[in-house]
Amino acid sequence: MGLPITKIASWQRYRNSNTYAQDPEWETYRTLDIDPFTFIRYNFGRFRNDIYKYGLEEPPYVTSKSIYLYVDGLRLIKVSRPSDETLDIEFRNEEVAGHFANSSEVVIGNRTKYREIFDEKFNLKSYYPSKYYFTWPFNRYVLVQPKSIEI
Repeated sequence: MGLPITKIASWQRYRNSNTYAQDPEWETYRTLDIDPFTFIRYNFGRFRNDIYKYGLEEPPYVTSKSIYLYVDGLRLIKVSRPSDETLDIEFRNEEVAGHFANSSEVVIGNRTKYREIFDEKFNLKSYYPSKYYFTWPFNRYVLVQPKSIEI
């Protein structure tokens, strides 16, 4: 019997071919000295940074149709752009949405924080709870409308 929550990986799907990347953008394995909740919380924060880069169309997500977070082969989060003006973050269930909401962006090495830039470009429109068996709860962000200048 293996450890619960042993691997977390971030994947992307390409816009032009609708195929998954051959390799994950990143993946990490939990060791025995790290409890599962700390492991998940840290990697949710790491994925949060990926969401900001995806929304801002920063490398490596310039040609991505959507990005995903998988835990032990099970998809927990999907992020997509259903239109040019919106960004949706879908969660497997309410519990995942709650844990993600309580995670903080993780900046690894000397990478720039993208949260401030993302918040200037997108506003959280609403949180939509799951209503049906085949729907996932999701957050919807919309592009900030530029302020009109009167002449």
